[in-house]
Amino acid sequence: MADLDRKVMRLMQKVEKVLVRMVVLGVVGLLLIQLVLARAKDPVDFYLAFAQTIETIPLEGTNAQWEPNLELTALGGDASRLKVLVNEREVGTLNNGKLSLKIQAGDRLAVDARLVAPSVRLTVTAIGQDLAYPKLNQVWPLRPALLDLGQVKHK
Repeated sequence: MADLDRKVMRLMQKVEKVLVRMVVLGVVGLLLIQLVLARAKDPVDFYLAFAQTIETIPLEGTNAQWEPNLELTALGGDASRLKVLVNEREVGTLNNGKLSLKIQAGDRLAVDARLVAPSVRLTVTAIGQDLAYPKLNQVWPLRPALLDLGQVKHK
């Protein structure tokens, strides 16, 4: 029994040493942070500058223009209830008979044509220069179902 007590006491002493070291390091860390903040003229500017150094996207934002690289058009009837899906997520409908999309290689295109007349056809009226599939002027006849149009491929 005495041997077990000694082992428990040694374990408790080790845990105590680790806890004391953690507390001391925490206090030293807090002091260092306080010193850095005290030297900053404006703490908000300090935080913003620090955030900019660790962020991958600058806080000012980018001026990137949204340019669609695929345009789908419905022919032969009302397609206002035709839903276009990219990667199984609805991205829009062809309310005006047209829909412009920004797609990437590997995206999966599909349409939900369950509420559209079978006489409607879907065609690609514009594509970006970097797209190999779908092809320009490609036509899909629609039937009342969830149709997979394929995976987007780049040249």
